[in-house]
Formats: sequence, C-alpha cells, structure tokens
Amino acid sequence: MKTTRDAILVSFHDPEKRTKPEFRQEVLQQLNQLQQEYEDTYTFMHQKARLGVNDDKRKKALSRDERLEKLKKLATISTMHASQLVDFQNRLANLIPCYSFTKKDLNATPLCPHCAFKPSQESIASPVGNRLSKLEDDLEKLYDEWTKTLLNNLEDPITQERIDLLKPEMKQHIQDFLNVRALPDKLSDEFVQAIREALSDLKKISIKVLDLKDALLAGGSPFNPSEMKKRLDMYLSQLTAGKDPSKVRIVLE
Repeated sequence: MKTTRDAILVSFHDPEKRTKPEFRQEVLQQLNQLQQEYEDTYTFMHQKARLGVNDDKRKKALSRDERLEKLKKLATISTMHASQLVDFQNRLANLIPCYSFTKKDLNATPLCPHCAFKPSQESIASPVGNRLSKLEDDLEKLYDEWTKTLLNNLEDPITQERIDLLKPEMKQHIQDFLNVRALPDKLSDEFVQAIREALSDLKKISIKVLDLKDALLAGGSPFNPSEMKKRLDMYLSQLTAGKDPSKVRIVLE
C-alpha cells in the first residue's frame, strides 16, 4: 500500500503522466487491486482467527465439559496447581466466534463490523480450529494429571495417617477414590471437602522458572553436576526453612 501510494504521489507531480487521458483509470485500477488484495488477506486471516458455527458449538461443549467442572472444584484445594486451570480457561475464552462476516462487509469498513477483528492485535499463528483441538487435548491431559496428583498425595504415608483421623463418611470418599483410581462421575462438595482435609497438612510452595534459573546461576555459569546439585539443594533449603520437608509439595509455575 505504501509503495503504491508513493508511486501515485510521484505521478501526480509529473505533468506528463497526470495529463494522460488514461492516468485516472490507471490509478483507480491500482487502488482497486490493493483493496481486493486487502479484502482477500483480511478474509483469510479472519477465518483463521474466528470460530465458525461448528467450532463455536465445540467451544460451548468444551466450556460445559464435566471434566472442566470437576477441575474447577478441585482448584479450591490448596495443593492443586490452580494457575494451570486459569491458563486453560483464558485460552478458551480468547477463542472468539464470528460467522456473520462476509467479504462484502469490507466495502464499507476496513474491519469486521461484527467482531472488530484487528490482525495486528491478535495472535493467529495457527488456525483457530487447531487451537480448539489442542484445548480439547489439553483438558484431557490436565484432568489426568490432576487425578494422578491427588492419588499420589493421598497415598503419601504422612497423608494416610491423617486420613485415618477423618470422619467415617469422609474416609470412605477417599478410599473409594483410591480403589477406583478415577474421580467420581459426580464430584460432590463432600468429596472435595474430604480431600481438602486429608491434604490440609501439606504445604504447597510455588517456584517460578525464572527464580529457579536465577538460583542455579547465582554462582556463575557453566558449572558441573555436583555444583548444580549443591545450588539446587541450597535453594530448596531456603524455600522449605521451618517446614517439614515431607509435607512440602513443590509446584513449578
């Protein structure tokens, strides 16, 4: 657009060119071609960035998925990595539907009048359908990971001792879960409360990857394996100072 504009402006200052009968027509053809290219490119990018009718149905189904509802309840347990769920929900919310747009809309406005899609302000590295498929896979992985995390924490000897102190009905919820190795079809408030009380003595420590990197590089780089282990042990000792290491659960963020 800038190249064509500059060329046209130069032509306007050339008396020989601008006085030719065909000059106006040539300029209009260049501008029409630019507009057509813009409409084609914008339409392609809009289709890549916005959910169509079928994909919007998939998004709605995913947002109502029973696994997601269970994860929302489990996120209230302090030892769970709740930020993973928040990230998933944000990525799902950022998939915007728009199936009213047509190329003809660009005859009157440079942006979609229905969703105001502006390519420069959005990340569209991959088609929205692919991102939706990845979210479907990510939900399954997250559900499985959280299930395994709960099982591992509940099977910890320290936690087992606390489970024995729970009320019979709460203890039964946990034992059923440990026996079946899968979350109940209906995740009741009583089940979540039983898990919460069983894990109440566990302490979650969140570590940011950048902080971990800074701790490992504090003495300079490169370093040998024994030096790396020494720095990591020192960093973990600082984080767990005053806490029972057997009750600490570290989560990377």
